[in-house]
Amino acid sequence: MKKYYIAIALLAALFITSSAYGAGYPDFIAGDPAILFKMDIGPLANNKAVMSLYRGEIKKSLDVLFGEFEKKTGLSFTRDISQIGAFVQSGIDFNAAAPNGICIFISGKFDREKLITEFEKTALPDGITIEKNGDLKILDFKKADLKCAIVNENFIVFATRDIMEKIAAAKLEKSDLSAELKDKFETCGFFFHARLIDGLKNILFTEKFMSSVPYDLKDAVSGLKELTLSVKALDFNLNFKFGEAKTAQNFQKTFDALMGMANLSLDTKMREAEDKIKNSGSVFEIIGSDAVNMKTGLAFIKELAGLVKLKTDGTSADIGVKFPEEFSKAFSPEMAPILVAAGAIAAAVAIPNFQKARQRAKDKKFESPGNHDEKK
Repeated sequence: MKKYYIAIALLAALFITSSAYGAGYPDFIAGDPAILFKMDIGPLANNKAVMSLYRGEIKKSLDVLFGEFEKKTGLSFTRDISQIGAFVQSGIDFNAAAPNGICIFISGKFDREKLITEFEKTALPDGITIEKNGDLKILDFKKADLKCAIVNENFIVFATRDIMEKIAAAKLEKSDLSAELKDKFETCGFFFHARLIDGLKNILFTEKFMSSVPYDLKDAVSGLKELTLSVKALDFNLNFKFGEAKTAQNFQKTFDALMGMANLSLDTKMREAEDKIKNSGSVFEIIGSDAVNMKTGLAFIKELAGLVKLKTDGTSADIGVKFPEEFSKAFSPEMAPILVAAGAIAAAVAIPNFQKARQRAKDKKFESPGNHDEKK
């Protein structure tokens, strides 16, 4: 099997247009999964910006399409689809000839019989057939080695053949998440958890990738065992679990140094922008200058960076971003991706400057008289 099947499947899940754990999720999550993902898509489908486009002739046209679709299937995309998720089984065989161990599930409220009837009435393309397995009628996508089933009124499942066979026979091992992970899975609008099994490490931590990792972080990356990202409203949490407590402590030191260098870099660039504003010849030069935007943008990034906190506990390192209450009131949950992007920009500014500062410090140390003597 091509080693990137897993990445393709998960990316496909993200682009399909995700209620609680107790509603039946354990029935479609393999025990101790290597990767587990869940995302609310209800807020995205009903996003104010998206809905603002739903008017005029666009609305008239889509009303006809959605109206007929709902009449025949009982399904409303904006009302009945709530979440999307996926898991990768820890026993996945990366060397197999066909994809295996992968499942994508969509949760919501579905009229199973109506949907199945519409599928059966449709002239399906070549390579797609309908088969019966137990109580399930399954769409078989032969070319993609995937199967799809409307399992009940709450779940539509896309899975590789091995996983679908287990679901149809009710033999899929049920997930037993830890209390901490279960709570995050239930309550967060976005949840991603990965256990870095050997197969995943071989795919992700290639020699080329490791050569690009800053020296200070190599031990942390190679010692990483688990990674969890959860987002609740405007609160972000990123949890790392390492093989040793010493690795977590060193990660803390590197993180503190990185944040310190990032703040110094941001302060320097903000002063430069402020000097450029003050030295402008006229107010029109200020308006035409990018210095104002630069200073405002950098100030926002610094404010955002100030909300990032890291704490370690044994082998675990936890990075949290908790926004003040006034931020939560000002921004809706769907603004979260924008704030994540801002954080990525901050990292893009900080990391290169951190590396350059470390190199300058090493060069300065090497150029000291004592070191010259040693070199001679």
